[in-house]
Amino acid sequence: MKLLLVVKLSLATVFLQACSPTSADTQTNKVRTRYGVEVAEAKATVKAAERIRQLRIPMRDGTMLNADILFPQMPKAKLPTILIRTPYTFDGETSGLMVILARLLDEGYVIMLSHERGRFYSEGTYTFLNGAYKDGFDTVDWIVNQSWSSGKVGTIGCSSSAENQLGLAVMDHPGHVAMIPMAPGAGIGNVGPYNEQGNFYRGGAWQGLWFAWYYRNGARYKPAFPSTLNRAERERLSQYFDFKPKVPKIDMLEAVHHLPLKDLMASVKALPSDFDDFIQRLPNDPAWDEQAFVREGDQFGVPSLWVFSWYDIATPMNIAYVNHQRDIAKTVVDRENQFMVVGPTRHCQYGKETAQTIVGERNVGDARFDYLDLFVDWFDYWLKGKENGVINRAKNTVYTMGSNKWQEFEKWPPQETERKVYYLNSTKGANSRKGDGVLSASQPTMQGTDKFIYDPSRPVPSHGGSICCFKGLVGGALDQSEIELREDILVYTTPPFKEGMEVSGSIEVVLYISSNVPDTDLTVKVLVVDSNDKAYNLDDSIQRVRYRNGYETATFMAPGTVYKVSVGPMVTSNYFHKGQRLRIEISSSNFPRYGRNLNTGGHNFDETKPMIAHNTIHHSKDYPSHISISVR
Repeated sequence: MKLLLVVKLSLATVFLQACSPTSADTQTNKVRTRYGVEVAEAKATVKAAERIRQLRIPMRDGTMLNADILFPQMPKAKLPTILIRTPYTFDGETSGLMVILARLLDEGYVIMLSHERGRFYSEGTYTFLNGAYKDGFDTVDWIVNQSWSSGKVGTIGCSSSAENQLGLAVMDHPGHVAMIPMAPGAGIGNVGPYNEQGNFYRGGAWQGLWFAWYYRNGARYKPAFPSTLNRAERERLSQYFDFKPKVPKIDMLEAVHHLPLKDLMASVKALPSDFDDFIQRLPNDPAWDEQAFVREGDQFGVPSLWVFSWYDIATPMNIAYVNHQRDIAKTVVDRENQFMVVGPTRHCQYGKETAQTIVGERNVGDARFDYLDLFVDWFDYWLKGKENGVINRAKNTVYTMGSNKWQEFEKWPPQETERKVYYLNSTKGANSRKGDGVLSASQPTMQGTDKFIYDPSRPVPSHGGSICCFKGLVGGALDQSEIELREDILVYTTPPFKEGMEVSGSIEVVLYISSNVPDTDLTVKVLVVDSNDKAYNLDDSIQRVRYRNGYETATFMAPGTVYKVSVGPMVTSNYFHKGQRLRIEISSSNFPRYGRNLNTGGHNFDETKPMIAHNTIHHSKDYPSHISISVR
């Protein structure tokens, strides 16, 4: 039994290493508390709960899904339930939620953990978010029909266990009365200017994190035991088998360079997964419509407390979807009860903030927040009917970096913001931070250009930003000064600000480009430069130029012709102190955060021979390349 315990703990550790940031995101190397509570104490509470393992939950097509249920230490009579549906091991899923689960058990909630279709002891074949709609609905239906259920179910989870809540919210089961989706970007297909197809794309370029995620977690097939086994037999077997694949260690940063992309997984001998299909789909492929993503126009029927962070992989799209549901959700109650919290950290790192919170390399101050009480109050109001005032709070609670404080707004972006435009300009050239690229409030009066060479075999390496789950890469706010010495990065910076200025809301960049190749990418980083010349990234984005007019049709470039391209929108909340500066970087790669464009105008995924792009950014009265920010 000791050996089995070690194995289980090791699996949980592997999961956390795969999906959690490095210790640079916290003040200490080992975080023993989360949400201000000792994790060991919370673990003891969860361990003491009565746990029924290896339950079988029937779906409408006869497929049986696996579940564990934890009961609070009180009589099993009409109790509200919190449902967590996950593609990960239960140990892995509960590791990040341990403190939350312990508190909910103490407050009298039943906790149900259920594996998604095709995962571990759940029957079926796994495909990404398969069953988010119908399986979620059928699981809630099963819960509300149990003798111990009050008939009210809430859902909670981060990342994958948040994404499958979205389809369930569209199904509008009467028993599903509240949810807390944290970082659910890969559950959204499209909304507004974002056509990301479950965050697989950004601006028409595929996102490299999915190579790492599918290599470790996305296996389509698994062994299966006979369906005739009873629960006691399954429970005994689960002490020896968990069906988590043993994934060989590889050098991810080296492997991701492989061409052609369609053979990327085969090159590392990965198990079959959705990635093999997804990487060969263009952003407008009709096959995306078959995926269980929520899309623009889908109406939620559930009050929602959304939780995001500034350095997460899909925050701009997530925020856009919250505002979308505020406009179109099914009822007035649903529309008026879409609340949002945005912290300064990375993917699923809520509750790890300290008095001196370090995100990447930047100290963003005391970012601690009482998530725990807020989560309990949210569920207490909707599942228990407690009049605790939680719906009277501001609709948007966000952390502003720089001023290092939490702020509350009724609208997002804040109503009191105004758009401010800075225009790109240079005299001798903006190549690298040693160039003379500037951001000016006045349009250039002279014709100007900045040229750089993009060689796909020598891409700009990703350094910080909204990076998740990719071993070898560190996300968050990192000093970009060293990487800004590259000649294939154009750098434009304002003079030092004479007074402080808060930027809260969307960031939009419009560039005018010409090139010798039919297609290329434009990458943008937005940064704050402090008085010590450290340049910390706030957000970044990319736009594949062929999709500058939309994703339905690719429109290629002709040599020498100038084209207008919008990049973004990005989003942040950051206070620029007197003496600090605003900066943007422009290039054609940010790899492997975004996949490389081989510049040929082909599909990319089936190509091995790139073209070298000679790209020109134009800035003049006729071609006013600029950045537009929300200032308050």
